[in-house]
Amino acid sequence: MPIISRTCIENIRHKVNIVEVVAPVVGLRKTGLNFRGLSPFTNEKTPSFYVLPDKNIFNCFSSGEAGDVFKFVQLTEKLNFQEAVEALAMRYNIPVEYEKGMAPTGFKPSIRKEILDIHDIATAHYHANFMADTPEGTQIRTYWRRNRKFSLQVARQHKIGLALPDESSLFQQLQGKNFSREALEKCGLFFPSKQGGKKSTLFPRFRGRLMIPIREHANRRVIAFTARQLDLTPRDDPSREAKYINSPETPLFNKSRTLFGLHQCKKEASPANPFILVEGQLDAIRCWTVGLPAVAPQGTSITEGQLLLLKRFNQEVIFLFDGDEAGEKAALRALPMAWKVGLDIRFYTLKKGEDPDDVILRTGEIFASLVKEESVSPLRFAIDSLLPHPAQATPQEKDRAAKAAFALLSNLGSELMRVEYLTQLAHLMKIEEAVLSTDFKKYLSAKKSRFSSPPRFGDPTQQRPEDNRNSKLTNAEEDLILALFEYPDLGESLSQVIDYEWIDDSQASGRILNRILAEVDHGSWHGVGGMDELLETDKERNYFFAIRSKECLGENLLQVIKEAVISLYKRHVRLQIKSLDAGIQNQTGQPKKITEYMKQRRDLKRSINNPPNLFQSIDLTVAPHAPRNDQPTLRK
Repeated sequence: MPIISRTCIENIRHKVNIVEVVAPVVGLRKTGLNFRGLSPFTNEKTPSFYVLPDKNIFNCFSSGEAGDVFKFVQLTEKLNFQEAVEALAMRYNIPVEYEKGMAPTGFKPSIRKEILDIHDIATAHYHANFMADTPEGTQIRTYWRRNRKFSLQVARQHKIGLALPDESSLFQQLQGKNFSREALEKCGLFFPSKQGGKKSTLFPRFRGRLMIPIREHANRRVIAFTARQLDLTPRDDPSREAKYINSPETPLFNKSRTLFGLHQCKKEASPANPFILVEGQLDAIRCWTVGLPAVAPQGTSITEGQLLLLKRFNQEVIFLFDGDEAGEKAALRALPMAWKVGLDIRFYTLKKGEDPDDVILRTGEIFASLVKEESVSPLRFAIDSLLPHPAQATPQEKDRAAKAAFALLSNLGSELMRVEYLTQLAHLMKIEEAVLSTDFKKYLSAKKSRFSSPPRFGDPTQQRPEDNRNSKLTNAEEDLILALFEYPDLGESLSQVIDYEWIDDSQASGRILNRILAEVDHGSWHGVGGMDELLETDKERNYFFAIRSKECLGENLLQVIKEAVISLYKRHVRLQIKSLDAGIQNQTGQPKKITEYMKQRRDLKRSINNPPNLFQSIDLTVAPHAPRNDQPTLRK
């Protein structure tokens, strides 16, 4: 790769204001001469990330990271130094100069940049299809205006598109731009060719669907698409029955860490104008038409990471979910996570069968004031859901509702807030506060004892010699598999913590864990019932049934998971050290290389003795919607 000249680097550093670069990623508040916000590197609740404009640097006390504008872009956009320099130069329209003139012919950009450019071209291509004077273009515009009740101005503003039923021209267009084969395969717009080979055509993932671009909140560039089913969707489309499909996970797109619309409304949100959290992308776009700063998860339940992302820009959020049982459950699932991250939340309850799109079409701009003025406190929403008619409720119904409310309140880190909410709870449920307080203390005591027993999986007298805890490193994958069998909801959080390189896929346990986490990443993991499709050999099936016969005791699941993940990490580091040792032996006569390897080896040794904090915190809490009364939630 050609080296960027030092003069050019200093020119960019001098011209680019670090506050302008950081502000789209971190919601900054001015404190004296500096700015402060929540760290983009850790899941902190109290701001410890500082930007010092006079020095053009940042300092993050929670993670220990500090640096200049290039370092910030490297860390937040996962680029190397040269890619960060090029990205900033492009963003601020500054020419890039290399040591020996401009970049030579054949210069290859990073995969990340290629995929961003591919998405730019795809967005323009799909939008051109939408606006084209063709039968398909006429049909999609009629659908957009007549069925969805949106104007063409909204479609133009947000680059709404159409993937044609025979969407072969996009691949041909991209091939003509000389993108690398790797970028075309990893961008998520195509299925790998069954024929293989560099020249073979890739098959389009999206055909005959309305295309909604998903933009990264920091740089506003398109990183993925949501595709809505249409009458145009071909019969041979393998996902035809799915109303919505998203781009798969790519080097740019992680659906559990991305919020649709955050790029659009992060500057509009304020204490007086809270974020509106809705379920779907079209609901969010509809909210924008009446001035509401709405965001939506990517077709999955809201995650703690997404809520923390919201908190960087504004602490107030109103949950606006569909007025059906699924919407109600989604809101109740999100409530404890919102409390954990310290969001100030309220709920606007829609009538049964309504969704935000319907209501806004009926009420227009009046809805913007209604949703703010008539939203209710989280506890009021929970009790309305759990105990709609407290005056007529039986003691048994009140007891069940109280326990579900206790499970929610246990997620509050503030004792003051717990006391305040208990007072509200007593009033809403029409129960004496002293009685409710006594029961809550009993609940907390029972919960504490439930998770304080020594960690054990199964009966140790039934374990084989190779399963002994003295060989803990060989059992880490199995511990995590057993936990995922017992508690499928742990999958999303574990997939965010574990690096796939840590897993030993030479063993059946490693291969199976890899496949489970891959299913989690694609939103297809629903527990042990779907394992048949993941087992490829008789040996794997035998192993599966052998571990299924073990009993997973969850008294101290938290500790078992922590130990397993740390074991995976340490084993991976030891293998890196072993590789360096071999490299040192092979570098005779090259003292500089040996010195470099030795330094890397020392750093790795230190990380074994003092492993990084892989978990900001992990809490096991009772999920009110869980079929079990001890289902945990893992928090990264």
